[in-house]
This record gives sequence, C-alpha cells and structure tokens, in this order.
Amino acid sequence: METKKLWFHYIRLAFVTLTWGGAFVAGRFTVGEVGPFTVAFWRFAIASAVLWGFLRFTGQSVKIKHTEWWLLIPLGLTGIFIYNALFFTGLKYTTAINGSLIIATNPVVTTIIAALILRETVSWRQILGILVSFSGVAMVVTGGSLDVFSTLDFNKGDLIISGAPIAWAFYSVLGKKAMAVFSPLVATTYACLIGTLILLPFAIWEGTNWTAISVASWSAIVYMAVFASVISFNWWYSGINALGAGRASIFINLVPLWTMLLAAIILKENIILPQLIGALLIMSGVYLTSKRPVKLSSVTTKAVDSGNV
Repeated sequence: METKKLWFHYIRLAFVTLTWGGAFVAGRFTVGEVGPFTVAFWRFAIASAVLWGFLRFTGQSVKIKHTEWWLLIPLGLTGIFIYNALFFTGLKYTTAINGSLIIATNPVVTTIIAALILRETVSWRQILGILVSFSGVAMVVTGGSLDVFSTLDFNKGDLIISGAPIAWAFYSVLGKKAMAVFSPLVATTYACLIGTLILLPFAIWEGTNWTAISVASWSAIVYMAVFASVISFNWWYSGINALGAGRASIFINLVPLWTMLLAAIILKENIILPQLIGALLIMSGVYLTSKRPVKLSSVTTKAVDSGNV
C-alpha cells in the first residue's frame, strides 16, 4: 500500500481514538444533568437510526431468521445495555480520566473470558500483561494509597465502571459466533436496536424530563451517537481492513491519553501521578496481552463505543 494511503488511515484511526476519548468527557458531562439510562437510551436510539440508514444504503439484507435472534439478543444485552448502564452510571460518580483508564482494560479482560469460555490459549507473556494491567487499575482506583484496601473506601464509580470491561468481554466472545453469520454492520445495528429497546423502560423509570434536557447535553448525546459510534465504527473497520487488526489495535492505547487531555481542558479534571503511573501500567499490560492476539472476530475490537465507549 502506498505511504500516502497508509498515513490517511493512520490519521483517521487517530481521529477515531480522539472521538472515543471525547466520549468519556461527553458522558461525564451529560450524566451530571441527565440520568445514565436516559443518556444511554438516547445515544443508541440515535445511533441505531443512523446505522439502520447505513445498512439500507449498503444494500445488506436486514432480514433475520427466527433461529438467528439468539445470536443477536445477547449482543444487545451485554454490549449495549449492561456495558452502557455500568459505563454511564460509573461516570456519574468518578472522573472521565479514571473511567477511561479502567475501560482501557477491555482487551485484557476479553483475553481472560475468551480463555475461560472458548478455551483460547493464553501465553506467559499475556499472563504477565494481565497482571501488569490490573496493577495499573489498582493504582488508579486507590489513588496510590494502600489505606484504601484496609478501609475498603473505594470510589463507587470506579467499582461500577469496573464491571463494564466484563460485559464487553462477553459481548466480544459472543460476537465470534455472530460474526460467522452476520457482517459487523448488521450485527452492530441489531445489537444497538435490541439494546435500545431494553434501555427504554429503564430510561422511563428514571423519570427524566426529556424536554428539559439542555442543548449542551443533547449536543453531547448526539456527538456520542454519531461521531463516537457510527462514524468511528466505519472508520475503525476501514482501518482494520487496510492495516490489519494488529496494527490498528495499537491506536486503542491513545484513548486514555486523549481523555486525560480533553478532561483536563474541558472538565478541569486534575491529572495526578497515580493516574499517570496507572496509565503506563495499563497500556503496557494491554500491549503485552495483545501482542499475541486472541483469535476472535473483528467485533472484539470496538464495534460501537467505548470505545467502547
């Protein structure tokens, strides 16, 4: 591939990670005004509508056999509903920076779940990466103080959002079977639609007055739906197709760095030394774990957010 085309994909992948980093900031800002389930519902209601338009535009079949729904419903339950319920609820009580660093362990947790469920082989290098990554998470959630372990005085937002990588790992593992039947666009579109339907009653239960949501919060929700979900989804897979999953996955490590920068500028969050040390450990652990990638389908990489996100 020509150098100019390579740089084109590099720039787009960097932009994708920037939008995912921005999603943490937008999410942290929005849950200060709007309930977490409401934020998640509207984000994926909008994303689903746009993805459905893309699906019809590409001419891909939207017909699902009744025997195939069992492949899609678990994706919507784990990757959209549970993941985002934990993601946005956690962001309500912790910082965007902490949230991004904890979510950065997605590949590590996916490796563990894949080994347990799919019997994937885990190398000693990956085991080292898992230990290094989780030591980084410990550094982040404790703020570098061992007293937190003795008093169990953890930030509840950190604890809540720590469950999100587990949900994403199950989404990734389940996605392996779905990818044998559906394209990434079809699987992601239906996962979003199903997850949105599950989120709806919880959003209603929160009792948020949707007409009273500020323009700033609506803008953040639309940003997360269109830029951090739909556009990034397409550009991410374009990068994977052009560069390969291994080379593209390296860019994931930029997400917490972008989040730190944006959170410091926009939310005025302080960047403390334990976060920097934790970031270094987590990204080092992700690198070690991903060096010999688990053989999952491309859905494992960041189909819709967190980024991830």
